[in-house]
Amino acid sequence: GADPHPTSLREATFSHEWEKEWRGEIALFTIESKRGEIGLHDAARLLNLPLVFLPLDALLARKDELLTRSLRVEALTGVGSVAEAAALVGAGAGSRLFGPRLASAGVTCAIARNALEEAP
Repeated sequence: GADPHPTSLREATFSHEWEKEWRGEIALFTIESKRGEIGLHDAARLLNLPLVFLPLDALLARKDELLTRSLRVEALTGVGSVAEAAALVGAGAGSRLFGPRLASAGVTCAIARNALEEAP
C-alpha cells in the first residue's frame, strides 16, 4: 500500500536556521555553546556524520521529555541532559529517546528516533 508517512526528513520544511544546515537523517547534535570543542569535531569526522549546533531555546522546549537529570548540567543550562535534549530536537517533532543517555570517559551521548521511523 501507500506509505503512511510519505514525508521524509529531507523534504520537511525547516523552521529554524540550524535546520537549514542539516539535511541528513543521521547526525550529531549538541548545544551551540559547545561549538569550540575540538573533540566533537573530531568525533563527527571519525564517524563521518554532520555536526549540528542547536540553540539553547530549542533544547529547553524538550526538557520535560528527558529521562536523565543532572543537577549540575541543569544549573548551568536549564536542561537536565543536554545530550538527551539535543537528540530529541535533532530527531524532530514527536521523536523519542531510545533510552537514557550514556556517559563514559567524559563523553555523553543519547540517541533518539524520529516519529516517522517504524518501531524497532
